[in-house]
Amino acid sequence: MNHQGKIHCGNLSNDNLSERVCANLAFQKSDSLLIITYDSLLKVVKTYHSDNFKLKLEKMQQNWRKMRDSHCGIIYDSYENCGACHSRSIAYLNCLKELTDNRIKELKKLKLNISEE
Repeated sequence: MNHQGKIHCGNLSNDNLSERVCANLAFQKSDSLLIITYDSLLKVVKTYHSDNFKLKLEKMQQNWRKMRDSHCGIIYDSYENCGACHSRSIAYLNCLKELTDNRIKELKKLKLNISEE
């Protein structure tokens, strides 16, 4: 991350490398928030539900990660003719971030529903 201090993600100027670095940083942040959200959901599940319920939840999350990665892999593959262009990685990282952000919302809603039962 030699470029991190030199890049201002709020002010990108058609620099594909900078955009790629910022997309990566944004995805990493979303993925970290996903882990925090998922862990807080597991704590609620441990309090209110059986081990079998917890196992189902863990399997569901594993399947979701596979689906996300496959979905975004298709986006990545759709740029196969661009060679080593940054657009391919940027599209892939943006896809990962978008689906991860949506998943965070889903898990928060699930946590709320489980807590209310």
